[in-house]
Amino acid sequence: MENPINYTIDGANLVLSGLDLPVKMPYPIEKVVVVENTLAVLLTIPRGTVENENVMGLNADGEIIWQIERIPHVYEDSPYINIAVENRDLIAFNWDGDKVNISPTNGKAKRIGYSK
Repeated sequence: MENPINYTIDGANLVLSGLDLPVKMPYPIEKVVVVENTLAVLLTIPRGTVENENVMGLNADGEIIWQIERIPHVYEDSPYINIAVENRDLIAFNWDGDKVNISPTNGKAKRIGYSK
């Protein structure tokens, strides 16, 4: 059984229990889910900023181990707006309506559906 990773969110900081300093992310944190001992972090991208690869994976030591793989989008500005764990899979949804399966080990993305 996996040990739970305890964390709190404070704006753009991810505070992991056991670490002296918070992990500073480039944008505010919208949501965090834990899958396969990886913290998947969804960042809120400010209006007027184009950053479509706004999901990152961190290990329990707070090291960024991946950023979601770039995939083609319908619109230039199509950040991810939600992440979830479904049947042990890491799933993300972007502004275009794409449903994407993300590898929790390396951030590779595979489009698996559409939901608009």
